[in-house]
Amino acid sequence: MNQPHIQDLNVMHWQSHPVVSSVLTKVFENEASHPLADVLVAQVEVGGEIPWHVHENASETAYVLLGEGILKYAESDQRTNPSEADLKPGFALTIPGGWWHTVLNTGITPLELFAFHTPPTI
Repeated sequence: MNQPHIQDLNVMHWQSHPVVSSVLTKVFENEASHPLADVLVAQVEVGGEIPWHVHENASETAYVLLGEGILKYAESDQRTNPSEADLKPGFALTIPGGWWHTVLNTGITPLELFAFHTPPTI
């Protein structure tokens, strides 16, 4: 990136996640625009989830903007007995590369997360 990148996320349209039907995204940065990270807002519908997945070579950091949910996380051999953390506005989390994780929306409104991966995964 050789110049400032400024975007009003309030006017950016939500896009369907390419794999997870209950998730919408607003991608601010990706590998093409920022070689060191991708940055996005993800919205998980009421009752929806981001299913179990792993980023083998990237960490994921997220900040809860709206809604409530549960984060489950585990090393690969512990997914049958994962650790859990409540998610509420103001909470932040970082999942290191190689850790499996899932997010469940347990609230009555969409769950919105501001997230970034280093290095980029999208």
